[in-house]
Amino acid sequence: LPQNLPVALIIAGNLSEDRKGGAMIGKILAEMQNEKIQFLLVGNGAGATPENVKSLGFVNDDKLLNIIYCAADFLLHPAPIDNLPNTVAESLTAGTPVLAFAVGGIPEMVFPYKSGWLVKEYCHQTILSKIKEIIFSHGYKKLRDSSRKVALERFDSDTVAYQYQTLIESTLKKYE
Repeated sequence: LPQNLPVALIIAGNLSEDRKGGAMIGKILAEMQNEKIQFLLVGNGAGATPENVKSLGFVNDDKLLNIIYCAADFLLHPAPIDNLPNTVAESLTAGTPVLAFAVGGIPEMVFPYKSGWLVKEYCHQTILSKIKEIIFSHGYKKLRDSSRKVALERFDSDTVAYQYQTLIESTLKKYE
């Protein structure tokens, strides 16, 4: 990967799948092909890619995936719908901030200017503008530490277990 360009990671089992943002990915890559950014794709279905795009295909090795997350400056998660995506949690755990649409459970994972950026309108022009803002401001450099901190606070196994226990206990109290 080039050292002088920001690296945006896009990862999905099938990159062409609409529910993972397949159509959006194609538009973004086409419109950003002359910009000073390197895109890194992980997953099947990448198809033909512009010069500033490297496709690694499907990666099934957890250690290699962690290296990829760490090599990226930010994760672009262009899904129009999603609950609590593993890719977002994995990215944040690696200290890599996330740019995503404010859909489903993503706003519970991505906190603007702390662990990434949220775009409210599902529109490729809106997300393109945000990508350009992030590149211009080098905002991704400022969020490495806070992204990892958010992940450790939110996704720590003890914290999640405690949240489940509290929820179960409060639900049981309602039926006593």
